[in-house]
Amino acid sequence: MATYVPLHSVPATATADTTGQNTGNWTIAYPASLTGLRVPYAEISALFVNGPIGFGFALYIAGKGYYTASSLGSTGGTSWNPSNPPIITPGDDFYLFWMAAISVTPAPTATVWFRADIDIPANRANAPGGVF
Repeated sequence: MATYVPLHSVPATATADTTGQNTGNWTIAYPASLTGLRVPYAEISALFVNGPIGFGFALYIAGKGYYTASSLGSTGGTSWNPSNPPIITPGDDFYLFWMAAISVTPAPTATVWFRADIDIPANRANAPGGVF
């Protein structure tokens, strides 16, 4: 059985895509330098997004598609609490590639929450100062 501890959350705002994978559209980038993860294996425990109504996004982690939200409803926001959370390592970049051109407003925003399983020996051993 896993013993999870919350790590932190990271907000971000979309900009025009610079990856070349979503040209002309909004992209929210979470480079490894922004996530600030200090344990070898973290999980995305929750994601809240806000964006233009009627448009969705695709979540890519380390270059691979993981999840797609087809369309945001009438509020323009949605949350995702995965039953099988993706693993993120300190060197992983991940992106929310929006299916909305940069001319569509408002610019999407997102906040991602991370957690770690302290029963994983590498997480326990590499926690800064022995704590998360």
